[in-house]
Amino acid sequence: MQKSKKIWTYQVSQEFDFKQELFDNYKLKGRFYEDINNFYEQIGILCHPSLKPASGKEYVEPNILNFLNVLIDVNTIKILFALFPTNKVIDVKFNNNLFEYSNLEFLINELLNKPHNLFSIVYEWNSKIKHGEEIVAFDNLIPETESIGIKSQLMIAKLVNVPKIEALCLRGNMLSDEAGIQIMNYLKTNSTIRILNLYKNNFTSAIVPSFLSCIENNKKLEEINLGANHFVDSDIIGLKDLLGKIYITNEEAENIQKKARDRDMIIEKNKKLKNQKKPEEPLPIVEEITQIGDAWYIVRNNRIKNLNLMLNNFSKDCYETLTYILDVSDELFITIDGKVFNLEQREKLIDPRQKYSSRVYLTK
Repeated sequence: MQKSKKIWTYQVSQEFDFKQELFDNYKLKGRFYEDINNFYEQIGILCHPSLKPASGKEYVEPNILNFLNVLIDVNTIKILFALFPTNKVIDVKFNNNLFEYSNLEFLINELLNKPHNLFSIVYEWNSKIKHGEEIVAFDNLIPETESIGIKSQLMIAKLVNVPKIEALCLRGNMLSDEAGIQIMNYLKTNSTIRILNLYKNNFTSAIVPSFLSCIENNKKLEEINLGANHFVDSDIIGLKDLLGKIYITNEEAENIQKKARDRDMIIEKNKKLKNQKKPEEPLPIVEEITQIGDAWYIVRNNRIKNLNLMLNNFSKDCYETLTYILDVSDELFITIDGKVFNLEQREKLIDPRQKYSSRVYLTK
């Protein structure tokens, strides 16, 4: 009689008592799949299916780990972070994993506090959390599940703070405004993330003040995807004063230049105060300005190169705001629904003879 083949089971791996000494007594060889296999053999359970090398292929050190439609136990997370400092993994993806809250919390705390070489994190289509025997959907919270639902979303928002990462995808998680506000607040001081994908969440006008404050203060963001949320025309008006070059009069330019000279004098004075170990004067904030021809402009956020606004609740009335933003931001590319605009507006946006055609993509 043929024996049944052993398969990996979540429950067995989740419940195994994985002691720290198992890590302490094992010397890593720096070969990802070999080290993974040896860890699992040492603890006597089968390897997580997402961590096995492709069968029949030559050994290649992985750059990407993809956990797709599979549960993730706590011991798999522990093993990953034992290996991360010594391997070439730069991109980790979690897609439709139905985390238990305790495992989600453990994963994110490991990402925040343990060494790694990650460049990109994708955490997408995880719009539900397992809490005991219940499955809690973020877009259908009731009083009995609201606490754990919001708590889980705020934990996901902490992914913005993972050290060193430059790309973060939080697509399809149906995150609430509370989580969206937290994400934007974290981003105000984030100095690494260049690419942020927030497509298909539950964000509304409520997060706009925090979003605008993020755009004003963040110094790194280059691409942001806000598609498939619930934003309206008025939500993007505030961007007109925050992106690109803002025209100012010669008199306003002279006033800013004077403030800049005063600031330089305070900097020099503070050097002497520092040497004398005396309190330094606070520095005033002075905006950067530039002259183009005879005109002067305040230079605000000109780092954002790609803004995706598709599948929101915009109307043709956003046309003026959109074109103004394009006019003052020479390198900005915008994606938005074609059906939002009337025929004349669409032609002005995408006709090759028009100035906007290379910087706008209208979805069908």
